[in-house]
Amino acid sequence: MKKLFTLFAVVLFSNTAFSATNLANITGYDLTNSYVNEYAGTGLSHTYTGTISNGIPGAAHYTGGTGTLADGSIQALGEGHSFLGNSASITIFLDNYYYIDDILFYSALNKTGFLKSAEISGQTLTSTRFGQVIFGTPQDYQFDLTGTGLETVGVNQITLSNFGFVAYSPKTFTLSEIQVSGTLVSAVPEPSTYALMLGGLGLIGFMARRRRLV
Repeated sequence: MKKLFTLFAVVLFSNTAFSATNLANITGYDLTNSYVNEYAGTGLSHTYTGTISNGIPGAAHYTGGTGTLADGSIQALGEGHSFLGNSASITIFLDNYYYIDDILFYSALNKTGFLKSAEISGQTLTSTRFGQVIFGTPQDYQFDLTGTGLETVGVNQITLSNFGFVAYSPKTFTLSEIQVSGTLVSAVPEPSTYALMLGGLGLIGFMARRRRLV
């Protein structure tokens, strides 16, 4: 009886278990008011597969595609986007629903601003600097969602906006890559899983009743 229950539990949980925390697969992203690099004077280059349209003067909107910020190349020399302060926003699309732990912004090499915070799904979070150190200052940014209400909400897209900056610093920042880490939300059980569960419970009940009658 005990062996039967154990076998049933193993099969059931193998169908519904959570995966371990890992990097989410970014399938695309939209950008609002990313500087056209020639205008910004950064000398950065980037690729994008979607639609590019005019934003505020000197900037552009990138929608419906993917490119440099999700190609797996962290801090590639001369590659990335430059963003204009509070008018910019970034929407990241994921391949599935995740409980998000961290969002990592990797700055373009030797070109960064002093990003302090961002609004994520209506909640303002302060960034922590990490990564490459230039003139004694880490150049990359981590948004840690641990302990926030956002950590327990499964999402398949994230929007960052209303960026805040360190006082008296330029209100621009650059990005060469974005990474999102989180836990894959358990898939809704398929009908076959429900059938397995009900059948297993029925079998366990039948075996228990049979033992009482013997």
